[in-house]
Amino acid sequence: MAFPDIIASIGPEWQPDLALELARQCETAYQDGPIVRRLARGDGYRTGHLVSAGATQVALLGHPRIIVVAFRGTDAPRDWLEDGHFKLVATEFFHGQIHAGFLRQYGRISEELRERVQALREEFPEAALVVSGHSLGGALAYLAALELALWGSVAALYTFAAPRLGDVAFARQVEETFPNAIRVVVKGDLVPRVPPGRWGYKHPGSVRMLEVSDAGVALQEERQWQWHRAEEALTDDDAHGLFGRLREFVRDHRSLHSIRTYINALDALIRPAKAA
Repeated sequence: MAFPDIIASIGPEWQPDLALELARQCETAYQDGPIVRRLARGDGYRTGHLVSAGATQVALLGHPRIIVVAFRGTDAPRDWLEDGHFKLVATEFFHGQIHAGFLRQYGRISEELRERVQALREEFPEAALVVSGHSLGGALAYLAALELALWGSVAALYTFAAPRLGDVAFARQVEETFPNAIRVVVKGDLVPRVPPGRWGYKHPGSVRMLEVSDAGVALQEERQWQWHRAEEALTDDDAHGLFGRLREFVRDHRSLHSIRTYINALDALIRPAKAA
């Protein structure tokens, strides 16, 4: 689907073409500011900006019909895999409790993000705002979407390989605000399995799992994906063991978690459907 067709059909339902476009812009968010501007124009956007604070980066892309907010992940997953970063804390705005480390990351960038998005909304008043993020950026995308929704509608919310961010009350806030929020996960990626649900965490939204094999890419919906139920029986020792396996996974299988893997899987999913 061409870019004009994608932005003409933005809606709350699952749209693989939109998911692919947002995944591509999450990859753009890993670049430096000048490259983000060049890539944005090459992709058909009128403007492209990069907002960054420390390891947190978000690409903002503007077009008369769409504004994209795309968070990158982190180049150093070990920074947020340490057990001490997984404390749940309460806030005044977000419901329930949220991962303390992710909340600190978002706080470093939130004010500039709001100002930049407001400027884009004023420049492109008819544009639909969509929010997305990869890995750690997927967790931050939930916070950004909730906050940006205070100043205008958010048309779509997609995350890729996002870890859990908050408790049941927070997940409910996301789902009530964005009933069609979608998580995209490649089967075998361990990052979406942490922090463990047994520690009080819950994923918001519905999931689309991409199962990659030699035969191609198959799409599974949440009712077909049962690993999260098994996590409910984890002991504390098992949970700490999961962190160890996750560190090994990040070290040895980084490519499976990479946004490029998600882009390739979505592209492979879409191509047979177009051919048919």
